[in-house]
Amino acid sequence: MIEIQRQLALQTQCLFRITVILFFGVEFLLFLPHKNTALSITLLSGYAAWAVFLFMSATRRTLDIQAVWWTVILDLVILASLLTASGAFSDTSWSSPLMDGSLALVPIMAAFQFRARFTLTISVCTAALYVTGIGIGQGNGNPYWDHTSAQALFILLVAAGCALLSKVQRIRVRMIGMLFRHRAWLLARVMSVEERERDELAETLHDGALQNVLAARFEIDEAIAEYPCDALLRAARALEDATEELRLTVASLHSEILETQGIAAALRRLAERTTQRSGIDVRVDCAIATARSADRMLHRTATELLNNVVKHSNAKIAHIRLSEPEEGWARLEVLDDGIGISPSILREKATSGHIGISSHRSRVEGVGGTFTLRNNSPTGTAVEVTVPMDQINETESPLQLLAKEMGGSAGLGYWLR
Repeated sequence: MIEIQRQLALQTQCLFRITVILFFGVEFLLFLPHKNTALSITLLSGYAAWAVFLFMSATRRTLDIQAVWWTVILDLVILASLLTASGAFSDTSWSSPLMDGSLALVPIMAAFQFRARFTLTISVCTAALYVTGIGIGQGNGNPYWDHTSAQALFILLVAAGCALLSKVQRIRVRMIGMLFRHRAWLLARVMSVEERERDELAETLHDGALQNVLAARFEIDEAIAEYPCDALLRAARALEDATEELRLTVASLHSEILETQGIAAALRRLAERTTQRSGIDVRVDCAIATARSADRMLHRTATELLNNVVKHSNAKIAHIRLSEPEEGWARLEVLDDGIGISPSILREKATSGHIGISSHRSRVEGVGGTFTLRNNSPTGTAVEVTVPMDQINETESPLQLLAKEMGGSAGLGYWLR
C-alpha cells in the first residue's frame, strides 16, 4: 500500500516537472532570453526529453522510488543553468518573469519525496543559489538587494510549507499502511481462532462420531456373519458411506498432510479425493512445495473452489496450479472445462446467502492478495488467487505500535524525520 502511494507521488512529481518545463517554454516564447538563445533552448529541450523519460519510467514502474532524490538536485542544477544561460541572473532591469518564481518550484518538486528534511535542505540550497546567482550576475551594480532578499525569503517560506505538507503526506501514507496492516492483523487473528475451532471440531468428530460409527460397523459385520439378511447388508453399506463421509469431513477440517508436508502434498491429496468421489480428472502442477504461512488459506480456498467445480461446473477436467510469480508471493490457479459462471450469478448467490467464494475473496484481499475470477478458454471457469507468503502475525496490533511511536515522539525532530 505504501509503495503504491509512493509510486503515485513519483508519477505526480514527474507530471509536475513536465508542467514546469511547459511554463518555461511559454516564457521563452513570450520573452526571448537576453543571452544565449540557442543554448537556452537546447538546455530546455534536453530537460524536456529527460523529464518525459522519467515520466515514462515512473509510469512503467521501472524507476527506483528510493533513488529519485537525485532527480530534484538535477532539477535545481538545470534550472540554475537555464537562468544563467538566458541572462536572467544578470538582468538588472528585472524584465524576465523567470526571475520571479521559477526556483520556488524546486521545493514543490522536492515535497513529492515525502522527506521533510530533504525538502528543507534542497530549499535552503535553492535560496542560497538564488542569492549567489544574483550577486555574481549583477555584481555591485544590483540596487535591488531588498527585492533579492525578499525573493529568497519567499523561496524559504514556500519551502517551509512544502516540508510540512510533505511530512503530513508521509504520516497519512504511513497511517493508510498501518490501517491496512491492522486489517490484515485482525483477519489473521480471526483465522487463527477459526483454525483452532476447526481443529477441535475435527478431533471431536474423529474421536467421537467416527469411532462410534466404526464400532457400529463392527457390530453389524458380526451380526451379518451370524444372521445374514438384506436389511443388515443395507445398514452396513450405509455405515460404510457414513464412515467415508466423516473421514472426508475430518480431513477437510484438519489436514495432517498440510501440517507435515506442505501445501503441494495437501493439494495432490485433495485432488485424489475429489477424483474418487466425483469422477472429475483433477490434475495438479505445483512449482513450490510450500507457501509458508499462506498454506492454510490457499488449501481452504482450493477446497472451496474444487467443491464448486464438483457441484456446479459439469466439468470433466480440472487443473490446480501453484507457483511463485515473484519472490514472497504465491499464486493458486483453479481451472475447469465446465459450463462457466458469470459475475451476476455470484452476486445472486451472495445475496441469497451462499457466501463461500465471497468470504474467501474477502480473506485473500484482507491480507493484501488478489482474487480474480474469469471465464476459462475455451469453456469453463478460471480462478487466480495471489497472496503474500509471509502474512502478518504480530502479537501487538500495528495501530498500537504506531500509537506508541507517535506518542513517544515529540517536537520538531519527529516532524522532520
